[in-house]
Amino acid sequence: LTDYADYWDGLNEVSNPPDPESPRLAEIASGEHLQNLRGLTADDAANRRYYREKPTLHPEVTEWRTSTTIVLLDCQETDPQYGAYDQETDERLATDPPAKPGQRDLREITMAFEDGRWKVIDRQGSTDTSCEFAPTPLGVAVV
Repeated sequence: LTDYADYWDGLNEVSNPPDPESPRLAEIASGEHLQNLRGLTADDAANRRYYREKPTLHPEVTEWRTSTTIVLLDCQETDPQYGAYDQETDERLATDPPAKPGQRDLREITMAFEDGRWKVIDRQGSTDTSCEFAPTPLGVAVV
């Protein structure tokens, strides 16, 4: 869960200014997800925007697929400041409305243990949904 929280910190670190070549990306993500993050970050750099994304996390392990692959569910409290911002003016882009007060977003995160740490290999989710904060009856005991 510590490496999962570090994933979100890392996303913010490479976002402003966007740096698709940052070695930090390879610390927090792997595989196709890493390539997707590099592509999205390159697009942000080309369009002179960055993202602020610091949700309040409530993750729990819901599945151990193998000894090196787990699945987390995270019922996140969305940061009201979340969104796309102009790099030069630091103003929110009009195309990206703010989160609703009390908004919750559900994320399903698959992580793989590589290079001595857990890295995100897939991230799916739904925005503005109802979900329960951890722990829930779906949680797996974490030792």
